[in-house]
Amino acid sequence: MTDKQVVARLFLSPRTVAAHLRSVFRKLNVASRAGLRDAPTGLSRPADGTAATNGS
Repeated sequence: MTDKQVVARLFLSPRTVAAHLRSVFRKLNVASRAGLRDAPTGLSRPADGTAATNGS
């Protein structure tokens, strides 16, 4: 999803989206969305690629 799509969907300003992405990039030590996508999350995901549920 692009910044523009996030802005439109969540009714946020472009600067808010950019600031949050910068913060996440810094915390995970990545430089791009591709780096973010490939960063280890510490979360396990089932082999079929579906999101894990917490049972609630």
